[in-house]
Amino acid sequence: MFHQDKALQTLADRMCCGDAPPNRIRETLEASLTPLVRRALRSGAGIPQLVRWVQATLPQVQAGQDRTRPVDPELAAPPLARLLCATLLRTRPDVAIMDTVVGW
Repeated sequence: MFHQDKALQTLADRMCCGDAPPNRIRETLEASLTPLVRRALRSGAGIPQLVRWVQATLPQVQAGQDRTRPVDPELAAPPLARLLCATLLRTRPDVAIMDTVVGW
């Protein structure tokens, strides 16, 4: 994640409030990020920092796939949202980090 981009961290901070257990925070954040990532994949629209992050990170998620074919947002959005969620939570000292991220 780009450390100078505060908008994504601010979004995560707003979604990760309260005394919810860490796994619930992760689930909520990931579920909230998936449609935003999907939109960025489909149209390139959304929070500019998020769009840049998606574009920069997509090759990691597509490793080994045929990059000449268009990206399927339905398939690419969940792993990207999972990775973004893990990245955002890793930067939050007040949230316990889960040792494993399912699917990565």
